Amino acid sequence: MRPIFPLLTVLTAILLTSQLIIPALSSGPILRLTVHTTKQSYNVGEDIEIYGALYYEWQPSYPVSDIVTLQVNYPSTHGLCMLRTLPTASLEFKTWDVEILSLTPCDGSGDPRSTFLKGTLGYFSILWKNNDAISHYVIIALTLVYGNGVPFMSYAPTSGALAPGEDRSGLFSVPISTDALDGPAKAYASALVGWPSAGGYAYSPEKSASFAISSSLGMAGSSVSLGVGLLSELEPNYNSTLSTLRQGTYVGNYTVYASSRILGTQQATNTTQFEVMVLGDINGDLLVDGQDFQLVKKAVPSTPGSPKWRPECDLNGDGIVDGQDFAKLKKFVGNYGVR
Repeated sequence: MRPIFPLLTVLTAILLTSQLIIPALSSGPILRLTVHTTKQSYNVGEDIEIYGALYYEWQPSYPVSDIVTLQVNYPSTHGLCMLRTLPTASLEFKTWDVEILSLTPCDGSGDPRSTFLKGTLGYFSILWKNNDAISHYVIIALTLVYGNGVPFMSYAPTSGALAPGEDRSGLFSVPISTDALDGPAKAYASALVGWPSAGGYAYSPEKSASFAISSSLGMAGSSVSLGVGLLSELEPNYNSTLSTLRQGTYVGNYTVYASSRILGTQQATNTTQFEVMVLGDINGDLLVDGQDFQLVKKAVPSTPGSPKWRPECDLNGDGIVDGQDFAKLKKFVGNYGVR
């Protein structure tokens, strides 16, 4: 009769090996989301590039085709600056529990309109639907952006529960101020589970619509490109541009919240901040003018450690206050920010 000990030894080894392997396989890939800006500080009038990657952390890591919701908040208590829902790749074959079916610029009666007059109300008709077999709570977020990329309105016009299979529409007004920028503009609408700042995310990709702002109704609308780039593995696979005005932009620390949820199971979130300041504002009154020129003049020439040295006068950051800083200051004359 053969001894059973070698057989037991082999079975024991197999069991030990499987106990080591199975947990590693069952853990699966982990969803990760990054969010960045190209710089930490921006001057008023600059464009802020927000970008990142949605990917599975695995061996090797690989990008994910889905959506990322970006919420940008103004400094302090000024509230919501922008809400965008961006795809990380082509999503034509995906289905969504809740989706926005249409976004249409229109008049107060719901008839489509391509141009809004300054000093009047612009209207937007939004249609959304629950494709799921259960009810869902939905927040509708609307962001309006000038053709130069500067957002001028972002808010949630409505929210509430949506029954299974129910579709709902709303007509929402937005004041177009008398000092609004003339030219093309764009609207973006998203359907949210909740705000990214509170751990929420969008159900589906945003809808967009082009329109125009004018002093007369003779101007036609045109499209605006604020697109999303699809890049290679583990490079940024979503991006958006937030532009600022040279005059009247809020200064301080802006907060960006990014969120995504895949197949109703894994969620990834991240956040970052950037600062908007008035470069060349030496005396701290948020305006670049002749007073700042006098302060830079008094600091010429100087280097760190000199009695006249003021680091805020070194506008090009080369460690010396000289004529180059005067030349740079001239470009910023008239810039101002608000708090």
